[in-house]
Amino acid sequence: MVFVYLPLPDIAHHLLFRNLREIVELRKVYGKIMNIIKPLIPPSKDYAILIVSDHGFDIKEHYHSQWGFWSLNIKPPFVPNKITDFKRLVLKIAMI
Repeated sequence: MVFVYLPLPDIAHHLLFRNLREIVELRKVYGKIMNIIKPLIPPSKDYAILIVSDHGFDIKEHYHSQWGFWSLNIKPPFVPNKITDFKRLVLKIAMI
């Protein structure tokens, strides 16, 4: 199990989510993030990748939203409703 904290997406959204030109730069940042985490992904398909954000991003306000984001590359055993549900989700996935 590997846990990684990356502040870069949050910083990039605050700085670069203003117009089309900056959105192109934001996509480059996400490409760099993928290059950072790629070595952590094993070549086998027998793994789960869970991405969690504690907040989303309000495009109109250019600031944090109240709603977070999560993504999982496998079918989740249940759908988390709040941030604290991820502890149980991680433990459940680890037992599968």
